[in-house]
Amino acid sequence: MVRKISINQVDYIRNDVLLYVSEEHQYSILLCQKIREGFRKEIDIKRIKRYADWFFETYLNPLITHEEQFVFPVIGMKNPRVKRALANHRRLRRLFNQTIDLNKALNYIEEELQQHVSYEQRVVFNEFENKASETDLAIIKNNIQKKIFEDNLEDTFWV
Repeated sequence: MVRKISINQVDYIRNDVLLYVSEEHQYSILLCQKIREGFRKEIDIKRIKRYADWFFETYLNPLITHEEQFVFPVIGMKNPRVKRALANHRRLRRLFNQTIDLNKALNYIEEELQQHVSYEQRVVFNEFENKASETDLAIIKNNIQKKIFEDNLEDTFWV
């Protein structure tokens, strides 16, 4: 079954299997917006970083691990589009793990995460949907550990 999902005001038609990943991408876009809002309000950078770290550990890192284990192999790990996505994942992990120059790291996270989500939605997932067999889809569906997004409202600096 396929459904329509909107990310960054762009509509995508997604197979149910990719719908979970696409929904998680929406939360990543929200993280980018929260970081921007934190900068706009001149919030202490450590508060923004604390939230970004929570988001990375709770949602983003498990998502990119899932993509690397189940989505990318269907396309082919040597595929140039997959190689680019993997390079983006490595870069994002390094940025989230950075402990010095947090202002610069968060600026890069906000910019690069937004671009990466757009790239995966426009390019990588379309390629996946063209190559995935029913068996591939069933394997991924059986390995999705979907959890309902529960935001960390301990410090809502973006409000």
